[in-house]
Amino acid sequence: MERNGSPFPSTSQNLTGIPAGTYEVKISDANGCFKTISGIQLTEPAAALFINYQKTDISCYGANDGALDLDVSGGQPPYTITWTFGSGKSSFDNLGPGDYTLTVADQSGCTRTQTITIEDAPIFKIEPEVKQISCFGKKDGSLKLNLEGGVGKYSIRWDHGPELENLFNLPAGPYGVTIKDETDCEIRSEFNIVEPAQLQLEPKVTDALDCINTQSGEISLGIIGGTPPYTIQWSNGSTSCLLYTSDAADE
Repeated sequence: MERNGSPFPSTSQNLTGIPAGTYEVKISDANGCFKTISGIQLTEPAAALFINYQKTDISCYGANDGALDLDVSGGQPPYTITWTFGSGKSSFDNLGPGDYTLTVADQSGCTRTQTITIEDAPIFKIEPEVKQISCFGKKDGSLKLNLEGGVGKYSIRWDHGPELENLFNLPAGPYGVTIKDETDCEIRSEFNIVEPAQLQLEPKVTDALDCINTQSGEISLGIIGGTPPYTIQWSNGSTSCLLYTSDAADE
């Protein structure tokens, strides 16, 4: 047997796992009869199966704006693309950070696997603490941004003017803030400082008019406004919303 005009060391009837080329085989029987077959062409793709890709990493922390675009070449088209998450597409937008793995198969059954990593942007976030106003008429609300990360210096601008990370002694109302770092990544957040309604008491008095039961009177408190739950303290030590005449008599 020859391959490309040079001896090929094999006497097997069937060959597997051999390289591309032009083969010639001579077959002889026990009586010395022989047959020569030449010009057997075994071809291969012009190039190996190859996965080329372009990717876009995350621009700003939390943006989830990564992208992937595949360009498969070599092998024997057409190609079948299979991602580990089930898709067969060749391009994606609005990706989050992480590893994305695909397998490409060509018409001949050759396969190639590739893992592509979409890199996250540097961390840049806030963990805000919002303190609401404690009592009606007070201005003791506060906002703490607890800014983390960012690249280089950053700017903070509240919609009403301040350029501070934390605000105190705030009245009720909406508050918005825009934060940018040196890469022009931006955080935009809005908050609402709430003032509780005025605490009001509406006592309902039932006089002790029963001639037999002189302790039939009662006082029932209606409470509105403020911030529940409420703590009640009568002058006689009772903590109930409902005060009976007997309770008052014990005072």
